[in-house]
Amino acid sequence: MPLLIKILGIKVVGTAISLIVFLTKTGPGFTPITLVLHEDSVIFQSSLRKAFTKGLDEIIMSGTEVGIFYTCTFLERDQEGYITPVYEKTTYRHLVYDPALDSFQLVTDKVYHIAGTDLDRAKQEISTITAVIVPAVDIVADHKYMLKIVAALNTIEIEAIEAENFDLNVFWNFKYPSTQTKWISGENIGSL
Repeated sequence: MPLLIKILGIKVVGTAISLIVFLTKTGPGFTPITLVLHEDSVIFQSSLRKAFTKGLDEIIMSGTEVGIFYTCTFLERDQEGYITPVYEKTTYRHLVYDPALDSFQLVTDKVYHIAGTDLDRAKQEISTITAVIVPAVDIVADHKYMLKIVAALNTIEIEAIEAENFDLNVFWNFKYPSTQTKWISGENIGSL
């Protein structure tokens, strides 16, 4: 009997995921990247949009950790056309709902709680990324610069189907959202 229940569970979960993937018409994307000069550093900000489906919301509300990996690469192109990465970092931000406390916990570089059951606010917090890229003095006026951002979801374990590494990117149709700026002259970055 337990084997029959496992097989039924696998079929139900598989059907639900297939339906969710089929009904998802557009994948997630980013808002345009904002670059600013603040306190002698170049800082960027962008947000994921359309990143959460009903299925992901249900996984979050179950108390399962849902995380997003953001890989940010800041490239420099010199006058000869050589391109080198100046900054590259992958940041992991994850969100956990605690039903007992009726609150969300978002973990980034620091831990803090989002009070209450405001799922939309929690999703907005995990979807927005802001970071210092480089000190402004490292920007060369006659070079050009570009910032690229790529996001990916984490994997989780689903005990009912004995899936140790269920990839949540299935909810994004395995289309990893990405964005990039146009090439910007160092002179223009210095005047942000």
